[in-house]
Amino acid sequence: MLGSLLKQLVQRRSALPDDVRGLYDKHIRRQTHPTLDELSLLLVQEASAYSLVFVVIDALDECPERGNKRASLLKEVHKLPHNARILVTSRYSSTIQETFGNVPQIEIRATDHDIKQYVETRIGKETSLAKHCRASPALAEEITETIVQNSRGMFLLAQLHMDSLAKKLTRREVRTALGSLPKELDETYDQAMQRIQNQDEGQAALAHRVLYWISYSLRPLTVAELQHALAVEPGDDDLEEDGLHETEFMVSVCAGLVTVDRESDQIRLVHYTTQSYLERTRTARFPEARSTIAKTCLAYLLFRPFAERYCLRKAELYTRLRNYPFLRYAASHWGDHVRDELGNDVRDRQEEDRDELSPVGPQ
Repeated sequence: MLGSLLKQLVQRRSALPDDVRGLYDKHIRRQTHPTLDELSLLLVQEASAYSLVFVVIDALDECPERGNKRASLLKEVHKLPHNARILVTSRYSSTIQETFGNVPQIEIRATDHDIKQYVETRIGKETSLAKHCRASPALAEEITETIVQNSRGMFLLAQLHMDSLAKKLTRREVRTALGSLPKELDETYDQAMQRIQNQDEGQAALAHRVLYWISYSLRPLTVAELQHALAVEPGDDDLEEDGLHETEFMVSVCAGLVTVDRESDQIRLVHYTTQSYLERTRTARFPEARSTIAKTCLAYLLFRPFAERYCLRKAELYTRLRNYPFLRYAASHWGDHVRDELGNDVRDRQEEDRDELSPVGPQ
């Protein structure tokens, strides 16, 4: 992040500053990367060269707290000179709010008009709802008014309510559902989990696995990483590509609780409150999740191709990581997950196979 900010400031200069050139040459020669202190010092120097600097940090909540990465970033940003104007966007986080103290804050909420437009659009797109509303035009108005009233300025609630209504088979079922829409988020999430459970056994099981992998993962997972993690079965000595799930199917079975960020290709929960809800309920809902995740990481690391050939060159490592996208996560976090859930079987396997993990190559 600091390197990106420094690059943008330097690009506006007519010539590359000597200090920046010197730091670049030094690390090229040594084949190293600049330290945090070096970047911070240059960032302050370059920002001071302008009369006014605007810094925009989007989605700060997605910067991991693990390893104090977020705290370190904010500490360096606060070192910027007085000519810097800083705008930070984030989903609600008490820790982020406390960090900025009395800095002016603006909460963005959906207006009733926005939610009304969303509901009307969804009605038109949902085949079953559109048919019901054509047969009974008053139903469309009833749906819109009820959803707007119950959503309380939250698109998330509107979305989850519409996901629920879209599954109703008759106009009577729609009206019954409208009369019992939950007004609290946890109740809405409970309903979504019940819709998941009402699917056939295979779909419900997949949804549970998707949800607990996303909930327990120590960083956001890409679609490919999750696909590979879900494809691992006991006894596998390599990836079975026939076991990979389609992205759209992984999302559709989760009753609106999961989405894919097309820009980053990360699969994530739809809202920070979804994560909070799952953190409160996941131990009861997914009792085997932590053990399964730990075993999956170990099983992936022990795939036969990794033992048959070491990665001696960077190009070979990059090819391996491209062909096995879950490898980096498994190699980085298997220990965290094993420590999190040290069942006897996982502990035994950890001890027996410790020496076999080296073929993964450098990270």
